[in-house]
Formats: sequence, structure tokens, C-alpha cells
Amino acid sequence: MTDDRAGLTGRRILVTGASSGIGLATARLFAQSGAQVALIARDATRLDQAATAVGGVGLVADVRDPAAVTAAVAAAVDSLGGLDGLVCAAGINARLPIESVSDALWADVIATNLSGTFYTCRAALPHLSVAGTAGAPASIVTVASGGALLPPGSGYTAYAASKGGVVSLTKALAREAAPAVRVNCVLPGNASTPITQSLMATMTPTEREAKLAAYALGRIAEPLEIARAIKFLTSADSSYAVGTSLSIDGGRIFH
Repeated sequence: MTDDRAGLTGRRILVTGASSGIGLATARLFAQSGAQVALIARDATRLDQAATAVGGVGLVADVRDPAAVTAAVAAAVDSLGGLDGLVCAAGINARLPIESVSDALWADVIATNLSGTFYTCRAALPHLSVAGTAGAPASIVTVASGGALLPPGSGYTAYAASKGGVVSLTKALAREAAPAVRVNCVLPGNASTPITQSLMATMTPTEREAKLAAYALGRIAEPLEIARAIKFLTSADSSYAVGTSLSIDGGRIFH
């Protein structure tokens, strides 16, 4: 059964980082809302499982590789018959003091979170522009982080820098792509994803307690809660939102 209240039936949407976490929750929600979905991730086994569960098209690509991204976007367009929406949810995290951040780690975080978002938007925009010019505006939603505005503690220099770059990229692209394509950004707080779970496993009980206490709601998000915000920004319900950075963080920024 589908839910078309947000106008996604028949929309053709590509989601990166779609084999787990926020990306998977978003792909699943879009499919349940009547959209045709293509999923990109770099782990073929997990991607195949996710695509089967969602009922979408799985495309293996590493967003750090611009040639692979371009090929995957082209394959998505060919498979779906066009493209009406893009969600850039691929990302990694790192929690180390700056003196322990190697050149390789810094480069990997920037390449995945910031450059990967850029490569995917660049490859998808011509297809989205055609769709948006022909009908309702197409949509791009990037996934940054509340850490772009307020890092969650020490040790997040690479992560915060990469996600801050995503916010700026979103605002610049929003001006460039409108009116055919609306570009917006979500800034999640921590969600119950494999990345967050692995980071919290490195914390002491006191550190974990302090992290939860920093949220006005006293808990981290479920991925579906972030996916619902992404769906809003993708749908016509947000038709006047352009260049928006929407914080979905359980009150962490303001607590």
C-alpha cells in the first residue's frame, strides 16, 4: 500500500548511501510512497539486500570515484527512464583528536562526504533539470549534519569540516539550479545507524550518557525520523523551500 499524500507516486529518485542507515530508510520510505527508487552504495552484498528489501534498482558505486558516480547515475536514468529526485546520503564519520587525523583519513572523510556529494549532484543535475523543466521542479536533498553547526564534542574536525562544506555546497547549488531543480539540505543529529553505533561503542558510559543528555528529547533519532524530513523536502509539500538547511536533531542545537 502506498501513501501519495506527499506526491511521490511515479517520481524517479536516486539515493546514495542506500544500503544502511538514513539512506536505506529514505529509499524504503520513498518506495512505500509510490516512487521508483534506485540505490547506490559501494558494498555489493549489502546493496543487493537493500535493493531487494526496498524493491528498487541497486547500483554499485563508490561516491569517492567521479567516473563511477557518473556511470551509476547514467545507469539509474536508463533504468528508471529519467530522474526526478536525488538524495545524497552517503557518508562516513571519524572521531579522533586533530593530531591523530592522518592525511589519508582527512582525505577519505572529505572525499566521501563532500566530494561524493559534489560528484553525484554534478552527474545528476542535467537529468534533473530536464525533468524539472518539463514538469514539476525536480529535487536534490543533501544530508549534512548538526555537527556542521555545532560539533558534538572534541575529535570531529574532519567530519565537521566536510559536513559544513555540504551545507555551503547546497546553498550555492540551490541558486544555480533553480527554478528547474530545488536543492535543500537536512542536518540530522545522531541517528541509530551503523556509523553512530560504532562511534558510541568507543565512548565511556559517562560519555554516552552526556551525549544523550545533550538532546532535548533525551535520545538519538531513528533513521525513519530523518527520512521523513527528506521526503518532505523532496515532495511538493516543500515547494517554496530552496537552499534550506533543515535541522532534525531532537533539540540538540538549541538545548
